[in-house]
Amino acid sequence: MRAFALGNETTSYFMRYLFCVLTLLLVVPSALQSQDFHTIETTNSKAKKKFDDAKKHIQQRQTALAQGSLEQAIQQDSFFVEAWLLMGETYVDLENYHYAELMFQRAVDIAPDFDPLIYYRLGTMEWYLEAYSDAKEHLEIFLNKNTEEGLSSKKAASMLARVDFILDALKNPVPFDPHPLDTTVNSQYDEYFPVLTADGKTLIFTRRIPVRIEEGTHMVISDENFYSSTLDEDGNWQQAVELAGVNTRQNEGAQSISPDGSWLVFTACNRRGDGSQGSCDLYWSQKKETGWTEPRPFSATINSRDWDSHPCISADGKSIYFSSGRKGGQGNADLWVTYRQSDGKWTEPANLGPTINTSGTEDSPFFHPDGKTLYFSSNGHVGMGNQDLFMTRLQDDGSWSKPINLGYPINTKYGEQTMCVALDGKTAYYSVEKEPGKGNIDIVRFTLPEAVRAQPATYLKVRVRDARTGYPIKAAVKLRNLTRDELFAYKFTANDGTLLVCIPAGHDYGMHVSKEGYLFHSEHFSLTGQSSFEKPFLLTIDLEPIDEEVAGSDTPPPAGQPIVLQNVFFETASATLLDASKFELDALRDLLNEHPRLRIRINGHTDSVGSDSDNQTLSENRAASVRQYLIDQGIAADRLESAGFGETAPVADNGTEEGRARNRRTEFEIIPSKQ
Repeated sequence: MRAFALGNETTSYFMRYLFCVLTLLLVVPSALQSQDFHTIETTNSKAKKKFDDAKKHIQQRQTALAQGSLEQAIQQDSFFVEAWLLMGETYVDLENYHYAELMFQRAVDIAPDFDPLIYYRLGTMEWYLEAYSDAKEHLEIFLNKNTEEGLSSKKAASMLARVDFILDALKNPVPFDPHPLDTTVNSQYDEYFPVLTADGKTLIFTRRIPVRIEEGTHMVISDENFYSSTLDEDGNWQQAVELAGVNTRQNEGAQSISPDGSWLVFTACNRRGDGSQGSCDLYWSQKKETGWTEPRPFSATINSRDWDSHPCISADGKSIYFSSGRKGGQGNADLWVTYRQSDGKWTEPANLGPTINTSGTEDSPFFHPDGKTLYFSSNGHVGMGNQDLFMTRLQDDGSWSKPINLGYPINTKYGEQTMCVALDGKTAYYSVEKEPGKGNIDIVRFTLPEAVRAQPATYLKVRVRDARTGYPIKAAVKLRNLTRDELFAYKFTANDGTLLVCIPAGHDYGMHVSKEGYLFHSEHFSLTGQSSFEKPFLLTIDLEPIDEEVAGSDTPPPAGQPIVLQNVFFETASATLLDASKFELDALRDLLNEHPRLRIRINGHTDSVGSDSDNQTLSENRAASVRQYLIDQGIAADRLESAGFGETAPVADNGTEEGRARNRRTEFEIIPSKQ
């Protein structure tokens, strides 16, 4: 007999338990010698009378009276199998699975061939009690004995698959070392739904605080609000404060924050008169200089008349993943995605499909900034218990890989949700109960096992200024994935001249910063090697204003640094332009078209590898190739000059590969008008 705790069970339940145990001890020896049992048709009249009384009490929801009648029925006939089964069901209704298991086990002992369903009920109780080996045995017996295809068979097969998974998971636990966050974040109340900004310095979460007990009931009414905590220079989370401007006296929860912390998307329920559509809808708010704007619901394009919740903003801001119970899904609640179009409108949500969604519930999506890895919670996929956390990856063909369970003890029988993963792809935050099964939820940090980590990503934070005044500029920033030859991001800096963009590892990127009336600036980022979250790209960019009068005269322009074309590439030891250069050179073409009086000179430079004469010739030829490209694009030849400087004007040490790469460059500079 397995050990158990009485907990808060009443004395009457304890006495009934003793009654059942004593009855078992008295009858088991004879049961081992004979498999005779009695049913409602063969039991004696007194036992049948008490059994009928019990059914009436059950219909009237008088469980205690029903159990009393069943005790008397069993006293009259201890081999009355249906009395044992009904007694077991009364304990199931009370969620007292230990007592229920005893009753079903007794029914199996005295009547192993009475009804295969007994084994299913017994296996289910053993599942709840974590007696997984016993549950496996009895579920297999049920499936072997049961010849009818039905709901019970499907449930039993599903439970058996979970049991097999659990037994294997318990034998092969994944590394797991959770660290609860400080009391500046975790409190005596429940904290959950943790989300981070890209720099990992701002944590926003939901806290639930009980406010009152509903009059005439024992129901506790709670208020869910958002709180924010910042990380100090020593790596400590500061005291969490309420998110002013977003929180109301109604509940807010299940939120997502944009990488730069300027856009919040969250769930609010049962609101009226503000354009909401259903029971729970997705809302948004933006952070301005004066604080957070008044939250507004998304339109009916995204929100439905059904339950919509658990949003996740993609790192590029182009998509929102969320959970919804709307029609057209696979089950109770599915994961959906909507995409922001070029005009700012959102598409009709698309279902993520049967690889991810099941006949059960999928929620809590988190799409990592690597642009591939999706984490979510599900009770439809095989797992440890109520809901488990899973990982899937977006494939090159647009499909999703088969979801992988994060493993035990990250997942337990109690249900796990609301996880986010930092840019490093391995540091995760999620919510757990301090004491499993007893409530009081805290946020913990842990390291993901290698098999379910996301690809590392980093972030680019730029500050754009006027080179002469130092004032911030609202400039356009284009980031192109040169590896895939596709536009990755096209955004504008904020009023303070800043912009933050997450960039996944594994690609080369070209950046172009422009503002009307200024010379543009370009950068190149190579993330094909190991990307490090600890080393983001932090740039201050000073754009040089274009003086139209000077640019169109024979007066030399003010002294300044030539503009390096960071994304102009050639074949090795050749003047042949690579296709990846088109992004940069087309931007230079556009600049010249916008300023028809502008004349420039293309300058070519090399490193010190090779002979002086070869390097001189190569630099001249490369500059000439760029000039010719612009001419082919329609720029008048008399507006363009080219020159080569070989290895004579290094900007870095030629003794290192990094230095040599910087010295191999192509530039342009403004020159006087040609008279």
